[in-house]
Amino acid sequence: MRRFLETHIYTILLGVILGVLPRCSNAACVGDCDGNGEVTVNELVTMVNISLGATPLSSCVAGDADGSGDITINEIVAAVTNAQGVCPQPPATPTPSPLPTPTSSPASPFPQIQSAIFEVTCVSPGCHNAIDQSGGLVLQGSVAYANLVGVTPVNLAARQAGMLRVDPGNPANSFLLTKLTLPAAFDPQLGSRMPFGKSPLSADEIQLISDWITQGALP
Repeated sequence: MRRFLETHIYTILLGVILGVLPRCSNAACVGDCDGNGEVTVNELVTMVNISLGATPLSSCVAGDADGSGDITINEIVAAVTNAQGVCPQPPATPTPSPLPTPTSSPASPFPQIQSAIFEVTCVSPGCHNAIDQSGGLVLQGSVAYANLVGVTPVNLAARQAGMLRVDPGNPANSFLLTKLTLPAAFDPQLGSRMPFGKSPLSADEIQLISDWITQGALP
């Protein structure tokens, strides 16, 4: 009986090799006992011996494609097919795209506004310095920001209109910008255009302050 099985199995192997039996396509590399990516004649012989009970399954676990604990004729045929070419490769795992590098927020222009505008045009004697504090507003040193952003102005008309000295994100409701852009040197309700007694700020300076407010009036 053993001799009959051996003859039958080797006949199948020969038939596959000669192209007498149809080849099948295998998702896994059945018969690649050592995992080197190809099936050799020695590995086929090992599978045959396992199927005949002459060699333990541990000698070629890759031959047991269905995990049944033994090696069948179909698994030997699949291994022979793989022996005639390169073992099927598992699909490549897609490489995830790298996450975009977070971009840092642009620096606030407020330090530039204070040094190039407030300190130059707004803190002269009688104006918004720490001594005179015109309109209760100091635009000098480290207190300038806290005196502007989110603070209610002392001007009655501005207060009644619900304005703030600087309303973050809302230039139209920021009294600072209103005072800098008054069409006349003096308004009966809103007072004098700033900077007082000096030429109005340039369009670029006004735009810098407006953009700063629009972008959230960051310190």
